[in-house]
Amino acid sequence: MVPPGMVPPGMVPPRAWAPPPAGWTPVPPPGWQPAPGAHGYQVYPWPPYPPPYPAPYPPPWPPRKITTGRPEPGAPFHRLGRTDRYRWWKPVLALPVILLATLIASLALLVPLIVIDGVLNPGVEPPADSLLSNPILDQAALLLTVVVALPAVWLGVRLVEGRSLGWVSTVTGRLRWRWLGLVSAVVAPLVILGFVAFIVVGTLVEPDTNGGETAPLDLGMVLGGLAVTIALVPAQAAAEEYVFRGFLLQWIGSYLRNPWFGVAITSVLFALAHADLQWSRLVSLTAFGATAAILALYTGGLEASIALHTVNNLLAFGLGTLAGPPPTGDPGDTTMPWWMTAVDVTMLAAVLIAVLWLARRRRVERVVPAIESPA
Repeated sequence: MVPPGMVPPGMVPPRAWAPPPAGWTPVPPPGWQPAPGAHGYQVYPWPPYPPPYPAPYPPPWPPRKITTGRPEPGAPFHRLGRTDRYRWWKPVLALPVILLATLIASLALLVPLIVIDGVLNPGVEPPADSLLSNPILDQAALLLTVVVALPAVWLGVRLVEGRSLGWVSTVTGRLRWRWLGLVSAVVAPLVILGFVAFIVVGTLVEPDTNGGETAPLDLGMVLGGLAVTIALVPAQAAAEEYVFRGFLLQWIGSYLRNPWFGVAITSVLFALAHADLQWSRLVSLTAFGATAAILALYTGGLEASIALHTVNNLLAFGLGTLAGPPPTGDPGDTTMPWWMTAVDVTMLAAVLIAVLWLARRRRVERVVPAIESPA
């Protein structure tokens, strides 16, 4: 209301509000028709919806599929390459990437070792079966050129296939360290017994004809060789397992469901990769590769094969450092007799039986577990 005395000149002050007189009804606008509705009040119709967008406008893009690089639940070890990012051409491309990366890394490591060897031994030609004159550097070069294959496998599967190295390792997507330690405790005594059998059987079958004469040991070379062996052999053994029982076994399993094709092919490739064409040595290496592949299949991971390979190579390189060539023979110098192959295969059979029994008793995962939904 307008206060008294504040009305401008020429205007009539508004009247106070009062209810309408009895019988008054609102007058509808011209042409208006009441819509049907509930009794007691009027319902006014909504205006019609606007027409849709014309046809030239394209529909929105479909949402992009989210992938994780995880295999399907229930997939066995040799089928871990069939993730939700799998395409038929990815394993084909990953293989040359791994080979090229291994070659480049090996050359990058060999060049400084060759320079160091030339400084330490100027004018000394390396032996026929060695790359470097210094035995410690030569052994380090041999092991390092294999070790670099491990990061090369990681690069290939990560860059090309879009999966982590964990899905190359086990069906759980990660290395099971507790199982690795447990299976190592079982494998180590059996492999040591196998090497003791080499020595005992060798003494009986091939007695020493040199009158027990041995060359004096260089303590510095022995300690250096053992240090290189302890430092590099575990990584070298793991790298070979990731290449042959990891990537290659899963590479074949990406196309073939039957795992025994992968076991046979990778075992033969593993034997040929050692560049030793003695039949006894080829049989021994093929048996080793087959044992490691079966362990990977029936334990769902690389832990058992890594343990077997590491213990075997630690003993072989360690004894080689202490007593010359490894007891398994040296290509070009020593022929591996068939009795060594028999002892080797017997030791591998014992390891296989013991580990498979332990894996069954411990109920180790053999396939990819189901994804647990959040509570």
